[in-house]
Amino acid sequence: MLRAAGKRMPRKPPVGKRSWLAPWALEKRYLRMIQAHLRKLTEKLDLSRYNEWLSTYHRDEENLADGMARNLQALRGAQRDLFDGPEGENFYNGIFSLGGEVSAFNMAQWQGFLKGMLGTEFYPIDYPGVAETLRTWADQNFELIRSLSDTYIAKVNQIVTDGVRNGTRWEELIVDIRKMDNQITYTRAKLIARDQVSKLNGELARRRQVDAGVEEYEWSTSGDERVRGNPLGTNPKAIPSHYLMDGLTCRWDNGSVYLSGGAWVPRTARMSQTHPSREISCRCVGIPIFRNVWNEALDNQA
Repeated sequence: MLRAAGKRMPRKPPVGKRSWLAPWALEKRYLRMIQAHLRKLTEKLDLSRYNEWLSTYHRDEENLADGMARNLQALRGAQRDLFDGPEGENFYNGIFSLGGEVSAFNMAQWQGFLKGMLGTEFYPIDYPGVAETLRTWADQNFELIRSLSDTYIAKVNQIVTDGVRNGTRWEELIVDIRKMDNQITYTRAKLIARDQVSKLNGELARRRQVDAGVEEYEWSTSGDERVRGNPLGTNPKAIPSHYLMDGLTCRWDNGSVYLSGGAWVPRTARMSQTHPSREISCRCVGIPIFRNVWNEALDNQA
């Protein structure tokens, strides 16, 4: 990489960029995409006959069963349209496109580190397989969101069925459905958006660093009260603790060790046993350590 940049190296690497930013804006946009898609299911929910089902439940269970079956059928049909028809294709392409934006953001961060090391702009050839990485990510996310729609349909069906059997008034039923809808289309969708964008950002960072010959990284947390294991934070007893990992030198080829006293030692049971961003909702990043790349460049120019 340094040879490709055409730079003659001083004896010690400069201290450059020290933070790898996260694409928060893209995470929020992804959440809005998921919400908009899932709420199309809500538009297909027809409860116009609910009061009729409620009033006739004890004397006409067949009518109730028929009505519920039709309602479920309509939701399943809407789901097929959303995920298997043209709308599903457009949604998939939107996910893939957003992944490309995450990749571009990630590359800009990587170029910032390279500029800090080289003292000049450098645009490396990207690692082989970046398109495959994005495609795999888009495939996984499409299925994750499809499974979220399965959950939505099952919960709606259960709420309505229970409502009729328990004599729940229409107004109370709508409140229950809205609460559930908010949990699915916001709370759980937000978790997917945050977790999956972070995972993609972390994987792209790892692949780009490793492709450039970087073997080590410094574990860096977000430094706030939400960091797992932060004794002054919201989850002080979390295991694995990412707070304990902050600032440690780690290896990209082994997620179970860290550097201590000049030797690679096993991480303790309280520490994370993998790389940054791989655990659910992990916001940590790996800051590249260019020691081995720098030493190799010095050997080559000697």
